[in-house]
Amino acid sequence: MTDLRQSIYNVNESVDVLYDTKKRCCSIGVIKCLGSIIFLSGISGISFILGMKYQNHLENKDGTL
Repeated sequence: MTDLRQSIYNVNESVDVLYDTKKRCCSIGVIKCLGSIIFLSGISGISFILGMKYQNHLENKDGTL
């Protein structure tokens, strides 16, 4: 009976370890996803600002697009 209790306890420990590992991996994945979204949004914003500045440069130089 003691062996059965010990084996159940070991199973619970292994499940806890797997849960902690999965939780840790999931949090790293969320951080990577948010980081890539922020990076791509920043690049898109910079591209938009540069495009607007270039458009203003063309309008000031020529008077037309």
